[in-house]
Amino acid sequence: MNKNILLIGKGTIAVNCLSILKETNNLPKIIICDSNDLGKDTWTKSLFKKAKELGFVENKNLFRETKVNKPEFIEKIRKTESKIDIIFSIQPKAIFKIPFINLARDYVVNLHFAPLPKLRGVAPCSWAFLDGLKEMGVTLHLIEDEGIDNGPIIFQKLFPIRESDNAWTLFNKCIKYGTELFKKNLNKILNNEINPVPQNEKKATYHPQGELDFSDLAVDLNKNVDEVFNFIRSRIFPPLQLPYFIYKNRQIFILDVKKLDVEKKYKKTTFDKKLYFDELNKIYYLFCIDGLIKIDKYKLKDL
Repeated sequence: MNKNILLIGKGTIAVNCLSILKETNNLPKIIICDSNDLGKDTWTKSLFKKAKELGFVENKNLFRETKVNKPEFIEKIRKTESKIDIIFSIQPKAIFKIPFINLARDYVVNLHFAPLPKLRGVAPCSWAFLDGLKEMGVTLHLIEDEGIDNGPIIFQKLFPIRESDNAWTLFNKCIKYGTELFKKNLNKILNNEINPVPQNEKKATYHPQGELDFSDLAVDLNKNVDEVFNFIRSRIFPPLQLPYFIYKNRQIFILDVKKLDVEKKYKKTTFDKKLYFDELNKIYYLFCIDGLIKIDKYKLKDL
């Protein structure tokens, strides 16, 4: 039996999930995009653009709306499609209230970039480093109330965080594994073949909007090497921002970072320095309290 689907989301992962629904002959009845989706692919793909390509018509079965909990918008959805079985929530900005959740007769399925119950909330690909996690994940879970990312888990994929990872690489891995997770389990969701498992609240972590200041991009070397290393990795997201340090009247924006084994390669006498530039190899070294960081991929800006 075909299900009446509502898809709400934004970005590349939402476009990928829409493509999977198309390929499996499960096109949504309604698509809701973010209000700021201008219909153009940038560093992330446009769900609005993809929906238009598939024949969806704005204000008929395609909407740009972030404030989805407004009574008048919910009424508009009901008039557009009176019977919605499943809502797929793929990285939308909105936090759903009960009237929106109740639009779905079966359930609301949310795809979250995190190894739930850890990293509920926003910016999980940055918090993964700041919280010192060794493992990241993507999770499909149900939304049953107005809590944030707290619903029972139905499917999950975990993967290791490498030393070479940063917020940008982790984000792209989440897109890859999130797409695979959605595709692999779509039929089970549509056929009600799921076994929701409540999250372990004792292991839960949550980071709300505004807790992480993304304007705070200057590297502070007066910390231990792990703190500095993870701070840098948490801020490397080239489409939006890059961490930086100042050296000889230049702003050096970090594109990649490596942590070095000081005990094996460097004498402790070098720790009287904070910054060193190897002019021959064009490499910067950042000296922290107890370790050394290597920067060989960067962008420069004269001050």
